[in-house]
Amino acid sequence: MSRRLMGLAAVMLLTQSMWITGCARMEAHSRDQAFREDVDEYGRMLRWGFYDAAAAFLRRPPADGPEHPAGTDPGPAEVDTAALKPVRVTNYEIVSQRFSPSDPNRATVRAHVEYYREDSPTVREITDEQHWWYD
Repeated sequence: MSRRLMGLAAVMLLTQSMWITGCARMEAHSRDQAFREDVDEYGRMLRWGFYDAAAAFLRRPPADGPEHPAGTDPGPAEVDTAALKPVRVTNYEIVSQRFSPSDPNRATVRAHVEYYREDSPTVREITDEQHWWYD
C-alpha cells in the first residue's frame, strides 16, 4: 500500500474514532443534563407544594434496596400526598450529586430540606438522600 493510501486510511480511522468518542460524550452530556433538569424539577415541585407532581418522580424501592438490576422497574411509589398538605417546604438545596462509578445510569443526590407544618411555627430540617436511575 502506498504511503499516501496509508495516510488516508489513518486519517479516516482517526476521524471515525473521534466521531464515536464525540457521540459518546454527547450522549453522556445529554444524560447529565436531563438528570440535572429532573433533579431540579423534583426540588421545585417540593418547594412549591406540588406533592402529587413530585410523587410522580418516585418509584418503589426494589426488593434488594436502591441498587437493582438495570431494566427493572418496581413501579410507582405509594405516597399519601394528602398527609403532606399541611407541610410547607421553606428551603430545598442540593448538597451533592454523584454518579455511580460502576453504572453511569445511577446517581445519588443529597438534599437539605427545611420545612414546617402549618400547625407549628417550628422550622425543621432533614437531609434527603435520593437514589436516581435511568432505564
